[in-house]
Amino acid sequence: MKKKLAGILLVATALALGGCAVRDDDPYAVRVRDLEQRLANIERILQNQSLVQLMGRIEELQNEVRLLRGEAETLRYDMDGVSQRQRDIYLDLDQRLQALENGGAPRGGGAPAASGSDRDDYQAAFGLLRESRYDEARRAFEAFIEKHPQSSLLPNAWYWLGEVNYVNKAFQPAIEQFRIVVDRFPQSNKAADAWLKLGYCHYELGQWAKAREALTSVVDRFPDHSAAKLAAERLERMRREGR
Repeated sequence: MKKKLAGILLVATALALGGCAVRDDDPYAVRVRDLEQRLANIERILQNQSLVQLMGRIEELQNEVRLLRGEAETLRYDMDGVSQRQRDIYLDLDQRLQALENGGAPRGGGAPAASGSDRDDYQAAFGLLRESRYDEARRAFEAFIEKHPQSSLLPNAWYWLGEVNYVNKAFQPAIEQFRIVVDRFPQSNKAADAWLKLGYCHYELGQWAKAREALTSVVDRFPDHSAAKLAAERLERMRREGR
C-alpha cells in the first residue's frame, strides 16, 4: 500500500512539473491539466484587471491634464490683465518723470516753455498713448520726430513709437524703431527697454536666434536694470520651450 501511494505521488509530481507525458485516460494527468487550465484562467483575469486599472489611471491623468490646461488658460488671462495694468502704470510713471525732467518744474527759475515746444508736443503724443488712442499716438510721435530731430526727447519718441506698433502687433516696424534707439541712442534711458522689446518682437515673429541675441544683450549690458530680469525670464521660457 505504501509503495502504491508513493508511486501515485511520484506520478502526480512529475505531471505537475511537466517532466513526462501520460495517457489521456490517466486520472492524475487529467487532474493536473485541469489545475493548469484553472491557473491560466486566473492569470488572464489578473492581467485583465491590471489592464483595466491602467486604463482607469490613464483616464484620471487625462482629466488632470484637462484641469491643468483650464487653470493655465485662466492664469494666462489673469496675467494678460496684470500686464495691461502694469503697462498703464508704466506709461503714467514715464509721463510724470518726463514732466519733472523737462519742464514740470522750471529749471533755474526760468519760465515754462511756450506752447508748441518739443516738450509740449511730446506730452501731447504721450497723452494719446496713455489713453490707448494708438493710431493718433503713432501719428503724433511720427510728427514729433519729423518736427524735432534735435530734441533730447528723440530717443523716447522713437521708443514709444515702437511701443505703439508692438501693442498693435506690427512687430516688423516696431523692430526698426527699437533698433534706432539701441543703435543711435545707446546711452539713453530707453536703451535697455528697447533691447528688451527687440527680443520680444523677434520672439513673436519666431526669430529665435535674434530674440535670444537681443535678450542676452539686455542681461549683459544692463545687469542692474529691471529689464534684465524680464529678459532672463523670457530666455528661460525659451529654454523650456526648446527654442
